[in-house]
Amino acid sequence: EDDVFVKPASVFSRLGVRASMLRGMVSGDEVRDWSHAPAASALFPYGAEFERIDLLSSPSAHRVMWPYRNNLSNNKMFGKQTKVEAGLKWWEYGRLTTRKLRVPFSITFAFVATHNHFVLDRGGQVFNRSAPVIKLPAEATEDEHLGLLGLLNSSVACFWLKQVCHNKGSTVDQRGARQTTMPFEDFYEFTGTKLEQFPVTDGTPIRFAASLEALVQQRTSRLPAALLADAQPLPTRATLAAAHAEFESLLRRMIALQEELDWRCYRLYGLLPEGAAELEHPNPPE
Repeated sequence: EDDVFVKPASVFSRLGVRASMLRGMVSGDEVRDWSHAPAASALFPYGAEFERIDLLSSPSAHRVMWPYRNNLSNNKMFGKQTKVEAGLKWWEYGRLTTRKLRVPFSITFAFVATHNHFVLDRGGQVFNRSAPVIKLPAEATEDEHLGLLGLLNSSVACFWLKQVCHNKGSTVDQRGARQTTMPFEDFYEFTGTKLEQFPVTDGTPIRFAASLEALVQQRTSRLPAALLADAQPLPTRATLAAAHAEFESLLRRMIALQEELDWRCYRLYGLLPEGAAELEHPNPPE
């Protein structure tokens, strides 16, 4: 019954559901280039401490879900019990792992993609099956997450993942069989089971990962939606053009920093000749 809970944010807004009851729903095809931008929202009938909310306290949300109450009540759980027989309210999620959600940091990734795409999420989102998440121990710091993120987004990780993960090809033929045309167009299935085997180095490229993360935040602030949300008065054609130019410039800086991160990872994994000089540029040009 995903469609009962998940809709575009504009739909929930039009139906009068308050923003505090919504969370962004991240899907795998939205996890790209160190960032994610959820297009859909999920109705999240839980409080700040993940306690169950009485849906009657939110008449608009109750009105949205009421027509589906029988279907939701009869969802089958483990042990062949219905949701209600298992002690849940009909508007609850079938399963909510609050222990993991209380730790805000998650690293999410695209389950099926041509390349490795990993993003650090700082909380407040939910993820569907196409965007699995990596959860580090509760005591793990933001720097530890950023260090791992840098390794996972490197070209070394891309090469390794393509050796161990299933190649789904690029297209299907007239009979529906998978086929490969050009290797760079091949899609791979990046599974958690394979990622558990990923070799992590003692050192990590934290500085580069943090810089790339900061550039992502700057790019997001230059998008038209962000400018329109904050601008008083509304942006002009000239200010939009300037924001677009800065947006493109930030992308070129990200590409340059990605190159530097990759060189650092070659060194961390011992792939450079012994005695090779430092190859990273301290302040690379676009």
